Amino acid sequence: LGKTAIGADIRREKILSTGLGEMVDESQWQHISGTDRVYDHLGERTNTSLFAEHNVVLDRLTVSVGILANRNTALNDSFRFYPGIDISFRPNDYWKLYASWDKALRVPTYTDLYISNAIQQGDKALRPEKNDTYRIGLRYRHNGIEAVTSGFYSDGTDMIDWVYEQENSTKYHAMNIGELDNIGFNADMTLSLPELMNNRQFPITRIKVGYAYIHQRHETDKPIFKSLYALEYLRHKFVAQVDHRICKHLSATWNLRWQQRMNGYSPYAKLDGKVQWTASKYSLYIKADNITAHRYYDLGGILQPGLWIMAGGELRLNL
Repeated sequence: LGKTAIGADIRREKILSTGLGEMVDESQWQHISGTDRVYDHLGERTNTSLFAEHNVVLDRLTVSVGILANRNTALNDSFRFYPGIDISFRPNDYWKLYASWDKALRVPTYTDLYISNAIQQGDKALRPEKNDTYRIGLRYRHNGIEAVTSGFYSDGTDMIDWVYEQENSTKYHAMNIGELDNIGFNADMTLSLPELMNNRQFPITRIKVGYAYIHQRHETDKPIFKSLYALEYLRHKFVAQVDHRICKHLSATWNLRWQQRMNGYSPYAKLDGKVQWTASKYSLYIKADNITAHRYYDLGGILQPGLWIMAGGELRLNL
């Protein structure tokens, strides 16, 4: 009839701080050693989770059904329930079809709730974010070829993000930004050339390519000029990798990435490379990130490094 697992997790969180949490009575202040300052804020909450999962594994079919009951004292005294199901079907040894659905919740962190400085302002009224995620996929693997494609839909409510509310804002504010739905797909293919060509000495050992696409729909009744995380998503991402031998102990890997991030970012391409010497007792490598030294901005509006060179090694000892 399958295998059943049940369990429980109880986590107690408590933070003493100069700014995170609620201001407490002076009798509860605690002196900070080596300073004339005190911890005068306190935050505490207890998170209780109970879960049950049942797995059925047949010759060609696997089904996993579970449910999580969660209670967090920062919200209220009620238990909330989060079910999930995973199904995979293998019609033969080469193909696998899988699908899943799960419901989840994320409680705001103390930083989300209380931080206050020159560039960030938390919000004590934040609600937890809730998400339903659906996924379906197909995988093929045989004779040096592995191909995977999958699609997903994510239905988010009360999603938490850090935003500029106006163009002239100078602080990122933590906010429940409303309804946020993401739908997308990805496709990846890997070719193991020595196996595919039936030639263990074939110089190109692996070729891998992949592409991912996301479309986002956002509904809110609050003004948002700029998002720090959730709304600055990747619309397109393409990656390609080639591994090859140079000589007996020397090999190289080349990676190309092209991506387009939404809401104010320009598309960019980046080329990385790694050359490695591998022996029985040790290996040495030199790695170059962003070989063309292209300057670009990524998540958070941060200017990324130009050419970045690293070297390292590994020593294996039989003790």
